Amino acid sequence: EHFVIDDMHYLVVANYYDGITHSLDSEVLKWNGTQFVSFQVIPTKGAHSWEHFVIDDTHYLAVANRELSSNYSLNSEVYKWNGSEFLSFQSIPTKGAVDWDYFVIGDSRLLVVANNRDGNTYLVSSEVFMWDGTQFVSFQRISTEGALSWEHFTIHDTHYLVVANNRDGTTHLVNSEVFKWDGTQFVSLQRIPTKGARDWVHFEIDARHYLIVANYYDDTTYSLDSQLFEWNRVCFV
Repeated sequence: EHFVIDDMHYLVVANYYDGITHSLDSEVLKWNGTQFVSFQVIPTKGAHSWEHFVIDDTHYLAVANRELSSNYSLNSEVYKWNGSEFLSFQSIPTKGAVDWDYFVIGDSRLLVVANNRDGNTYLVSSEVFMWDGTQFVSFQRISTEGALSWEHFTIHDTHYLVVANNRDGTTHLVNSEVFKWDGTQFVSLQRIPTKGARDWVHFEIDARHYLIVANYYDDTTYSLDSQLFEWNRVCFV
């Protein structure tokens, strides 16, 4: 994850596993004019990804801690910039967390986590958190199936989320899902058949909106086509 603070460029790396343990330091790197050099190490637990965001001119990093010693019910962490380094700010209970996505709707600041699994099942809810002025609080739980990522996007001022559902524990042939903001919460808009989906990206070309999914596995082969969908003003086709 790349970000900028006071015109200085940083990268933060999620270190997941070294072949022995998931209890590893992840690392913030700072650009020194010619290359990125180590700036800060942060202890993590099977870190899968980082999300940088800014609230009221203050910089934050959220890490998705996925697992430690086969335990998936862990706290993921939000860190706050104090002017010279990132300090622990808030611990958020997650289940096999793999991705965070931060976005803003009106005056509301939201952070959604993709919960992949607990110790027993991939059928765990992912969760949207809302900033209450001092911290993030639970706002909405959304049923997901081995979720691996979220993508937030807007079409004509309407907000959407799409989740990449990877598996349900039996098969990778599961539906991923698009959710629409109805003014108070996210509601299901469309379920899209995918094959071990890993990620979605939204983009726009000449006022036409598209979603592309990265399909990973169909229970038989990894040699798969990924799919591009276009918005038809009602749903993606």
